[in-house]
Amino acid sequence: MSETHSVEPQQFTVDELELRDIDFLLEIIGSWIPDENMDKLEELEEIRMRMEGSMHNNGYTYLVARNTNGIAIGVMGIRKPEDKMIEFATPDANSAELVNAFRSQHADSKGVGRALLDSIKKRAKDLGFTEIILNSGPRYEITGWGFYKKTIGEPITIAYGYYGVGHHAPVWKITL
Repeated sequence: MSETHSVEPQQFTVDELELRDIDFLLEIIGSWIPDENMDKLEELEEIRMRMEGSMHNNGYTYLVARNTNGIAIGVMGIRKPEDKMIEFATPDANSAELVNAFRSQHADSKGVGRALLDSIKKRAKDLGFTEIILNSGPRYEITGWGFYKKTIGEPITIAYGYYGVGHHAPVWKITL
């Protein structure tokens, strides 16, 4: 079920991930991962496998924003929380974890991120989840944290050392 969002001067839709989207999305995601990250190619390949697997019910669900030409310009996914994130979930809640939230740098301030977040919240609720939890690593402090603070609010806590010694991540929770 595609949703159309109109934001001047750009119009885009949010819909299910398709195989044709993945290469565009990996280029977008790669543009946000610092080049000095030694594991960048491995990380992108892992994301490719998750995205391809989501089309075969691997437990991941991805939604994609596409421009008027049908080209992917953003992505957001959910899954059951990984073990390290469970401690931040509400006891007895059916929690989803937000993963791989990225949009084209050319789509900055166009409403793509907000539309993806609104759509993934609706999808999570339709799938029976009662909350979404997420963290954002230190490499996204400048780019991602502000978006989450603006759209969700202040983090509920900090996951100290989540990405290694000295690499903390704020954690947010969305009740559906």
